[in-house]
Amino acid sequence: MVRFILFISVLLLLNSCVLDHKLSMTKTPNDSTSLRLDGIYLHEDSLKIVDLFFLYEDGTILSRGSILKSNLESKLRQLEISTDEKYKAMKYLWGKYIIEDDVIVFEKYAPTDKPYRAFRRKGQILNDTTFVISQFSDVKGQGLMNVDETYRFRKTKSKPDSSNKWVGSDD
Repeated sequence: MVRFILFISVLLLLNSCVLDHKLSMTKTPNDSTSLRLDGIYLHEDSLKIVDLFFLYEDGTILSRGSILKSNLESKLRQLEISTDEKYKAMKYLWGKYIIEDDVIVFEKYAPTDKPYRAFRRKGQILNDTTFVISQFSDVKGQGLMNVDETYRFRKTKSKPDSSNKWVGSDD
């Protein structure tokens, strides 16, 4: 019985030591004017699910979730007036992005069971309000998949604060 309890204790200890993936990019302020940053980027998939992303001048990206297109207007109104900062405690909402010429790359945590996995998306900037993600992989470039995700800009009156404990310059 003592061996069994010791075995379970060691197993639990090892499980708690599994670390979240790390984002591989260095957080770099965005000094590009390739994309507008005074609003939100939206991607709608074939099932009418809309992903919502804010890009910040400091190189941070914040996901505000995925919702049904039929609820989009209500969600956008809520985001503009909300003072709720619970999102700051949710690591999987955060990431980093860089823009080089007409290419955007972003890495962010995924809402998976712990440990959180980090993924990278890469794509082409078409104009200052639209970009198309064409590649998706883990942060090490493994599991590369071709995708076709068009993100369109929508101006908002305000944006949530980008300060957080998850995405530093070297996390």
